[in-house]
Amino acid sequence: MKELDAMPTEESSELTLEKIQQMKSLEVEIKTDLGQTLEELKQQTGINFAPREDGFHLTIIGPAESKVLATLTEEQLAELNEINKQILNGEGITIQGIGVIDGAGEEFKMREVDTVKKTSFVALDIPALQEFRAKIGLPSRYFHITLGFVGGDIHTEVIGQEPLKPNSPKMKDITRPIPKVANEKFSSITLPEIQFGGISE
Repeated sequence: MKELDAMPTEESSELTLEKIQQMKSLEVEIKTDLGQTLEELKQQTGINFAPREDGFHLTIIGPAESKVLATLTEEQLAELNEINKQILNGEGITIQGIGVIDGAGEEFKMREVDTVKKTSFVALDIPALQEFRAKIGLPSRYFHITLGFVGGDIHTEVIGQEPLKPNSPKMKDITRPIPKVANEKFSSITLPEIQFGGISE
């Protein structure tokens, strides 16, 4: 694991309740080009991962969770703005390393649609953001930067099944977020010093 060196603070307008309430997600732009890291990973794995067309980013609150943004208090907003300043300075973030998930592998049980997918990412530990999510009623999150994927990203694993409706013979999958954690076998791949932008949509 690698602690980030502090990066120069950027000028960034503070988030306001009005801005937050209109957002459909909270993300952080990654200002470092991770293209070379992705190329090294492709060479090591033999998998032709395609990068995201919209560039690299870190998701703090996803679209499916965005309703909580309308409920934030001034106190919670102030805390988020403090975390934003820390992120801009590269503080409180530990780079854990690179991970890969193969939907066709046996490590996780996948939904059928995910069995043809593969994803790669940089796993991060950001305690302040985990604590913030808990305070606003959200579960912990595997913070990561997606490097690239084949067939699309993978977000969940199947942990069981339940009836589609009460007393129905048809079943539906019970899922949970898939663990996006670093794998030691990719520790030889070069990761540049990562610079983060401010929190935005």
